[in-house]
Amino acid sequence: MDTRFERALTRLEHGDLLRIQRGLGQSIAVFEGLVWITQDGDARDIFVMGGETFTLDAHGPAIVYALQPSRVLVLDALRNPEGRPARGWRDRIVDAVAALFGRKRLSIELHHPAAA
Repeated sequence: MDTRFERALTRLEHGDLLRIQRGLGQSIAVFEGLVWITQDGDARDIFVMGGETFTLDAHGPAIVYALQPSRVLVLDALRNPEGRPARGWRDRIVDAVAALFGRKRLSIELHHPAAA
């Protein structure tokens, strides 16, 4: 059995944190479980469940917190010559991951009351 892809997944137990230093353009694909994503300077609370993905859209660090035991894949952002995140193959991979679960990309956003 070929388990190379399985080893690429990060397993998070309930309460585990995954810190991402420079998040802009990186995608979080959740294969199993439920995670909460928060980005530095962003008042949104983003919840992503198995079969869904979210592309980090804020500069600075981000935290992925496992609300349930989860398996996630972090897809690095490609950079174009100007240093901005490039689109293309990463988006196709994210779409393919979502298609495996029969879902579209989706995130549920709850706005923090203090930001209203």
